[in-house]
Amino acid sequence: VQEYLEGTLGKHPGDVKAFAASAFFSMDRYASYKQDWGDFYESGGLIVADRYTTSNAVHQASKLLRSERKEYLDWLFDLEYAKFGLPQPDLVIYLDLPTDDASAGAGHRYPRRHPRAG
Repeated sequence: VQEYLEGTLGKHPGDVKAFAASAFFSMDRYASYKQDWGDFYESGGLIVADRYTTSNAVHQASKLLRSERKEYLDWLFDLEYAKFGLPQPDLVIYLDLPTDDASAGAGHRYPRRHPRAG
């Protein structure tokens, strides 16, 4: 994931195919679940995540033609929820934010390290 975000695998979003980029994040989510929060969740704990599978789906599906998106989304949700056994979210909340505001926020969170931060 780090190499993808740093641009080592390509400098433009389309340089890394949606399925490959999603696999990176899926594996990262799986490792986090197994190492950090899975036991807590399985024992009844409540998890609030600022990014999860849906975020991955939205970002990567935007690289695809409309006609390719259903196949991709079916694959991603099957990979994470059925094959990896990650929990499905009970609720997803979308933040409606103007692009300029979102970009400004990313620049503050990831100064100089984030490939989109200017």
